[in-house]
Amino acid sequence: MRRIAQDIAAIKRDVRVVKNRKPGLAYSSIEDGAIREYDKDGVLVSQTGKQPDGTHNHVVVNGPKPPKPAGLTASAQPGLIEIRWNGKFAGGVVSPLDLKHVAAYVVPPVSSWTCPTRQV
Repeated sequence: MRRIAQDIAAIKRDVRVVKNRKPGLAYSSIEDGAIREYDKDGVLVSQTGKQPDGTHNHVVVNGPKPPKPAGLTASAQPGLIEIRWNGKFAGGVVSPLDLKHVAAYVVPPVSSWTCPTRQV
């Protein structure tokens, strides 16, 4: 009986300690490192803190593939390529929240390929 009473007293002490605990993350920091987020398949999707190139930021690494853009127009003149986009996507789909930029690629004729694509 004495052992049960001691166990109950220990449990009550532990409950008081947990009950009085304050959140600690507000007083935490990342020291020369990063917090990595992985999806359910174990693929890195974002990293907060120090990046591989030494910069510090929150970077989305493998977000969802953006939908197909709509309203693209392109024109060219010697020494000039103009590409316009109204910022909308096919079917009225909303942009993923992590979309930062759009890249355009120029593909030379197949007979003159020296590299698959050239970003402009």
